[in-house]
Amino acid sequence: MDDDTKTLMALGLTLVQAKTYLTLASAEALTIKEISKASGIPRTDLYRTMTDLKEFSLIEKIIGNPNKYKATPIRQTIKQLIKNKKKETNEITKKATKLANKLEKKTIKETQNIQNRFILIPSKRTPIKIAESIDRSNKTIDLIVSLQRFSRGFDVFFEKLERSWKKKVKWRIILEIPPGKTYSYSNVNICQRQATCEVRFLPSPINTATGIYDQKEVFIIENPKAGLADSPALWTDNRSLISLVKDYFEFLWITSLKEPKYAKD
Repeated sequence: MDDDTKTLMALGLTLVQAKTYLTLASAEALTIKEISKASGIPRTDLYRTMTDLKEFSLIEKIIGNPNKYKATPIRQTIKQLIKNKKKETNEITKKATKLANKLEKKTIKETQNIQNRFILIPSKRTPIKIAESIDRSNKTIDLIVSLQRFSRGFDVFFEKLERSWKKKVKWRIILEIPPGKTYSYSNVNICQRQATCEVRFLPSPINTATGIYDQKEVFIIENPKAGLADSPALWTDNRSLISLVKDYFEFLWITSLKEPKYAKD
């Protein structure tokens, strides 16, 4: 197959249509018999092909005895084929978008009907899944983390945090105060300046890193002392476990301090 044929096929013609057009384009006007002889295409195939090419406005029929056919100018042909291709692409795009929306709605509906899932998230995927949970949250996010882990996460998820604050999502964060040490609280102060973000502090060690998102899903980091992408995490939408974690959070929230003991900017 030569490059010219491939080009026309890429623009939407079939192999027979492309060969027929190129045969006509290299001559003044030809009969069906002459086209068949020059292209090697059987006459039975040509009759249907000529009808298609006429519908595409790529050939002209010259009435006579016998009838002859003439190709439209190549630039006009290419312009018409590109126009047809764009139209076809637009129609396919609309159908594909409609299909995607339909399947997404179905997936969301099925997901909402499936609860009590427990999924162990691999270490490298943990930050990605947490980011997705932040994006999904529309009402509340409650976190229990160490100050060090919070500072790391603040930098990684800052764009997600900003979008969440703009959505007026209410954040409550319980941070562990490193005993006997001083750390920068600049990121904490940025968070506290947001109208929807409140931070409290625990002087005792926190042996967990946990997040509750819209009270619909929970993340529990397996190793809270590890880096953000260095520990797997348990994700669940189990209502019983969410209720248990929520009660634990509320207890810590009541007993925590509104001001850190070792604050330093």
